[in-house]
Amino acid sequence: MAGGAGRDKGAAAGRERLAVIAIAAAAVLLALAFFIPGRGEGRAAARGEPVPDYAWQAAGGRLDLNAAGAKELEALPGVGPVRARAILEYRERFGPFESEYELLAVPGLPAAVALEFIDFVCVEGTDENTGS
Repeated sequence: MAGGAGRDKGAAAGRERLAVIAIAAAAVLLALAFFIPGRGEGRAAARGEPVPDYAWQAAGGRLDLNAAGAKELEALPGVGPVRARAILEYRERFGPFESEYELLAVPGLPAAVALEFIDFVCVEGTDENTGS
């Protein structure tokens, strides 16, 4: 009989652990839905097309690298104050970004981190041929 009681405690502990994991996963998904730029922000009621709500937000709801400040850059996955500053210093030194992939040249910003959020950013207002 003692063995049966032990199995019941183990099963209960397993169910409790699964419940905690499920709650944590739900919290992460909810946070992503609200805190990643472009997710739910800037959506137009007419025709369902996104429109800019913020100076840094491009027409597609993505973060415009040439208009974003440190606060907006820090909202990107893997970007804190140090990496945001590196992106801003690069932009100040070399001028506006010509492409999202120019992030790969920013010193102090690992390629793996840049590629993690590259779909959430864009470059607006530059001519692909001249960069201006």
